[in-house]
This record gives sequence, structure tokens and C-alpha cells, in this order.
Amino acid sequence: MLTAIDSSVLLDVLADSEHADRSEAALRRAMAEGGLILCECVVAEVRPALSERQMVEFVSDWQL
Repeated sequence: MLTAIDSSVLLDVLADSEHADRSEAALRRAMAEGGLILCECVVAEVRPALSERQMVEFVSDWQL
């Protein structure tokens, strides 16, 4: 099963917010259960938080 990721979950992890650990655990669990996907809107919302290189690395690291 693929899981669509919301930008708030990604931003938790990227910004190391107070919910970062739980958000990362949820992402890892979803990845193990079948994979993760991003819609274009989520990419547009998260993109300003990262450089182009960081975005490419993040997408690659999370297999998105």
C-alpha cells in the first residue's frame, strides 16, 4: 500500500519540530508497509524549506 505524505509531516522532520520523532517513525512505518508518495502540492509547500540539492537528497533518501 502506498501512503501519500502531507507537507506538515515532512516539515516536522525537516525542521526537527517537537513532533519530529513521531513523524519520522510514522514515515518509516509507512515506507515499510509499501512505500511513500508525494503529490505536486506537497513538493511545492516543502520546496522553500530546502535548497535544490537538499530536496533531491531528501527525495532520494526517503525513496519518494
